[in-house]
Amino acid sequence: MARPDMARAFSGVMGAATAGFQADFSLNQFNLNHRLQVLSRYSASADGNCDYVDYWFVPITTESEENRGNLDGYRLANGQSLVVSGWHATNRAQLETHHFLILYDQTANQQTGVVVATTVARPDVARAYPSIGAVGRSGFTGSFDLQQLNLVAGHTYAVVSRYSTSDQGNGSQGQYTDYWFSPLTLNQQGAWLDSVKMTTNGLQVAGWMASDRAINQPYAFVIVLNNWREVGRSRLNLVARPDVAQQLGQVYNSQHSGFTQLVEFNPAAITGTMQVILRFADD
Repeated sequence: MARPDMARAFSGVMGAATAGFQADFSLNQFNLNHRLQVLSRYSASADGNCDYVDYWFVPITTESEENRGNLDGYRLANGQSLVVSGWHATNRAQLETHHFLILYDQTANQQTGVVVATTVARPDVARAYPSIGAVGRSGFTGSFDLQQLNLVAGHTYAVVSRYSTSDQGNGSQGQYTDYWFSPLTLNQQGAWLDSVKMTTNGLQVAGWMASDRAINQPYAFVIVLNNWREVGRSRLNLVARPDVAQQLGQVYNSQHSGFTQLVEFNPAAITGTMQVILRFADD
């Protein structure tokens, strides 16, 4: 390749004007645990194996055992996607340039989904681990489509960050480096009654309810008991509660957790202790 800058710097060297080069090697043929050495060779032989002069460049070192990461958080609030964010830093990322995020169901012992990671700058991580190559670009975000995941409430899942030499599938066809983050279990929930008012037609209630159980039990109900016996129930149409999503973003569909509902029954039926139950069910 033309290198006029080299021609100016080394005007007395023959061929300096065309001293540039570029060559592509498939990384799948290398063991990235080893130190790699690139050398440039001029030869009088077509096969390059005799009558030659070499230049050995600084070795490419990726054998560092530093492989660090952190899952900063995840969100299920919109009920449509699982959004994860964090960072994964390893020297291998300089050569394993394809970054995947894998969701693994540890309860069922199977991979559930995979997405290509979106790279995010992390100068804070670079300051903490300056010895790791390319650490400044170790941040990531990823969004899994819930319709493709078939999540199961109560199961434990692990997010895996994978750098790979392959751009296919989840990168398992190439050489890769994984970081398994601390698992998350889909068993989070919360609820609150903002107001309760008895009327001539029954009990008027307002509040919010969110639970990971709603992944597989999508129907919401409010049930009123008198002395532990049901006197009325109503199915709820949950509405937007961005305040709840802000606080409980990790809980499934918390963004749509609000309700205002009249549970109809004869108030005279309440003769003892009244209790309100919020329930998710599969029908």
